[in-house]
Amino acid sequence: MNKNAYIQVALHNSSFCLGAKESFWIMAGNARRFTAVGITGSILSFLGKGLITMFSMFLTIAIINEAFTDTIEQPFIPAVIIGMFAYMIASVFLSVFDYSALTILHCFCLDEAQNPNAPSRNTPDGLKKFLEKDEEMEKISRANHII
Repeated sequence: MNKNAYIQVALHNSSFCLGAKESFWIMAGNARRFTAVGITGSILSFLGKGLITMFSMFLTIAIINEAFTDTIEQPFIPAVIIGMFAYMIASVFLSVFDYSALTILHCFCLDEAQNPNAPSRNTPDGLKKFLEKDEEMEKISRANHII
């Protein structure tokens, strides 16, 4: 809720309390979308942090084994230290992508709320096709739940 409130404050130049209220109603109305973006973002963030950390540690061990075979007998200790720094840096950079994905979703939901019947003129053609399929699937699922 906190991240979403800050996004609304940035989008509308409003107070934090008003931004929190607006973000709550946007999230409540688009719960499936926010859940999907949250799960996808968590998985990609986990994979990104793990891969960056492991690659940094592997590269450290490879460089130490190649260049410092005479002076360093145990390359795993420097690799663990490098891995901790790599994890912290990867966390900072991947949090930027997390905020970006949430901001794009907020903008999309706001655009959809302001123009409910017309597709946005800023929407790419490939995304329009995807959104039309999503609307068809929602209609089918609503019809199945009514019966």
